[in-house]
Amino acid sequence: NYDSKNFTDIIMKVNESRLVFLSSAAGEGKSTTFQSFWFKFKALYPSKWVEFIDLKKYLKVFEGAEKSDFSIRDNLKRFLSKNLLALSDFESEVFTERFTKGEVIFFWDGADEIFPLHEKFMINLVEIIKDSNGPWQFVSTRPHVDFEKSFKDSRPFQLSPLTNEDRFEFLVKFVVSKTNE
Repeated sequence: NYDSKNFTDIIMKVNESRLVFLSSAAGEGKSTTFQSFWFKFKALYPSKWVEFIDLKKYLKVFEGAEKSDFSIRDNLKRFLSKNLLALSDFESEVFTERFTKGEVIFFWDGADEIFPLHEKFMINLVEIIKDSNGPWQFVSTRPHVDFEKSFKDSRPFQLSPLTNEDRFEFLVKFVVSKTNE
């Protein structure tokens, strides 16, 4: 349940640390909130490369990288552009340039859903990207997963469940918006 003030707070926090965690229990709207943020960030920062990554969809990519002698640190931009995002050569060049300039924003959705199987890999990936002083990163997870404790200077946010009043207000707004279409 975030309003524009909360969204502004999040932007300020990401400017400070470049790494923000959003947590809540299952079914409380992390993915929906993340998609909303993704759209807002794309509109607010049209010159940045903004990626929403549903981590569950990349389990095979992580497994392949973990099983090989592949060094994420040495091949970070190639791994992100080719293996994870599956970009064309031209898109990969543009992505690499934007990444180097710090003009990339990652929304890693569902970190809790790939833990503990790929915990070390994901922590390593987020840490290497953070160390590059480049992209901003947002990570969604559940409160019981201590993912954010692996990173100093990260900024955690906790989603609060909607109250009955919030649900009623949302439903009224939704019905009114559909009626006016």
